[in-house]
Formats: sequence, structure tokens, C-alpha cells
Amino acid sequence: MFGNTAMFIELFGNGGVVAAANADTTMALFKTIELMNTNSWVVTVMAGICTIMLVTYFVTSADSATLVVCTLISMGDSEPLARYRVFWSVAIGAVASTLLLTGGLAALQTATIVAALPFSFILIMAIYDLFKSLLEEPIPGQLLKAAAVASDAELLTRRPKVAVATVSL
Repeated sequence: MFGNTAMFIELFGNGGVVAAANADTTMALFKTIELMNTNSWVVTVMAGICTIMLVTYFVTSADSATLVVCTLISMGDSEPLARYRVFWSVAIGAVASTLLLTGGLAALQTATIVAALPFSFILIMAIYDLFKSLLEEPIPGQLLKAAAVASDAELLTRRPKVAVATVSL
């Protein structure tokens, strides 16, 4: 909704959203709300609602990340101990806060790439093993042909069954 509104304001209104986004990406949403030509109390309420929704999104995402980490540490237990959840939520929050305060979004993006790089090698090995396994599997056409040969041999060695139909009046 706000993306289309920002485009409309930029194309047909007073503009200013692009300049605000170029200056500070995080302010684009709030500049869009400000430029909607509404009363000041409506702008305040909308900005408050957006802030609450953003905080809820980040808290929910952090909670999900904490649950995944704790489940892995607890060897698949779907309800890990509370002390693990508290520790990992504080640790993840501290790392994210430190990265944002020291270098902003660029530092957070760099840390994400650096952390994901070793995992990419694991994915490459998994893809290699998948292709190796697929090459070892028989081709579906060969499976059907082998099944047909087996069923022909079975038909030759066993006696046919006679079907009997009964009709009741």
C-alpha cells in the first residue's frame, strides 16, 4: 500500500520520497506518511502503527530464529529449555545491535554474507551428492521394462485364475 502511495506522490504530487530514501533508506516509509497531506494526528497515528508493526515483525523473526537455534542445539526437541531460549535470544539481539550500532546496515549485510559463505560449500557438496545419487538410480523407462519382463515371466510360470461372476435375482 505505501509503495504505491510513494510512487503516486513522487510522480503526481510534491515528491520528496526519493530524496528521503536516498538520504536515509529507513526514513522512506515515514516520509511517505508525512507527504500524504493529512492531519498531523493522522500522520502520528499511522507512524505509530507502522512502528508497532515493524517492531512486531522483528521480534517475531528473532523469536523464530531463537527457536530454530535452540531446537538444533537440543537435538530436535520441539520445546527446548527456557535458559537456552533466553541465552540465544540475548546473544542474537546483542550481535545484531552491535553490528547496527558500529557499522549500520552495511556491516550487518557483510556479516550475513561472511556467515553464509561456509554454508554455501555445504550446499555445493549436497548438490554434488544429489546428482551422484540420481545417476545411480535406474531410469524410469528401464524400471517399466524390467517390470514388464518380470510380469511376463510370472505369467508363464503360474496358472491363470478363473474369474467367476455370480448374479443374484
